[in-house]
Amino acid sequence: MGISTLVIGFLPTYHEIGIAAPILLTLLRVIQGLGVGGEWGGAVLMALEYGHTGRRGFYASWPQAGVPLGLLASNGAIFLCRAQLSTEDFEDWGWRIPFYLSGLLIVVGLLIRMRIVETPLFAAMKAKNEVAEAPVSDTIRQHWRDLLLIAGTRVTENASFYLFTVWALSYGGKTLKFDEGVILQAINVAAIVEFFTIPLFGFISDRLSRRKTYLAGCVFLILFAGPYYALFTSGDAGAILLATVLGLAGGHAMLYSVQASLIPELFGTRLRCTGASIGYQLAVPVSGGVAPLIAAFLVNFFKDQYWPLAMYIVANSIVSLGCVWALAETSKKNIDV
Repeated sequence: MGISTLVIGFLPTYHEIGIAAPILLTLLRVIQGLGVGGEWGGAVLMALEYGHTGRRGFYASWPQAGVPLGLLASNGAIFLCRAQLSTEDFEDWGWRIPFYLSGLLIVVGLLIRMRIVETPLFAAMKAKNEVAEAPVSDTIRQHWRDLLLIAGTRVTENASFYLFTVWALSYGGKTLKFDEGVILQAINVAAIVEFFTIPLFGFISDRLSRRKTYLAGCVFLILFAGPYYALFTSGDAGAILLATVLGLAGGHAMLYSVQASLIPELFGTRLRCTGASIGYQLAVPVSGGVAPLIAAFLVNFFKDQYWPLAMYIVANSIVSLGCVWALAETSKKNIDV
């Protein structure tokens, strides 16, 4: 994941190599996605399996808090580059600097992983020689229903994240002609707040239950979709800030936090990492991956009306609500098997 991110910084432009440039960029983004799939499952499992019974949701939520931190880091790098460079220089070569800086994360990541040992649950299973020989095929064969439901539960969380961040910048700046700096500041503030609300909702899921917390998040997004766009399209800086904070630190955090415990707990230790990773990534191509494209189509087709964008969030949330309703409750489950 780190190498593909770094290589983007060295990628030739369309003017230099033509159609090969966007093709290579897409390929690198696919490699990033594959990297995230392996990265996420291993990270949350370390936190989950080391977590104490009754606090697994809280422990597992902390790797999820890396997302708002990453959002702050990336936005901060872009902000500093824009502040120090002219618009022409930034668009010519300055945009590459944040990708070069990401190379430092490769070193940090490797150093951390070289010092981490396997969890006691996996070590015990390995000592008994019970490690799965064909984890992917075993997971698909034994848990195909759970994998599909997991993908469905992620639809609204994944799509909403891109709509509240990447798409918000494009929609607000290019379509509504707002100051992109105001929107970027709102996203940064929301990311700071979300860093704290993610573990908070993880803690709540230990007390209330995974499904109830996740269902509450889906209902929140259903009810908030209309008010979000009403606030955002008003053009008022305070309204944009309120909409972004409630969307990211409220609705998105409520769902994203609980996923870190809900998804892995559905599987036994033998298939937990594979099952969590496959289920987590299965939703991306049909949710977050296409969300900006669908949103752009809705804006072009319905012109100045924002209600179709709100209904898109509502539809996604209804799908996720139905899927999580069909999943088993896992907060009290014994995962030491």
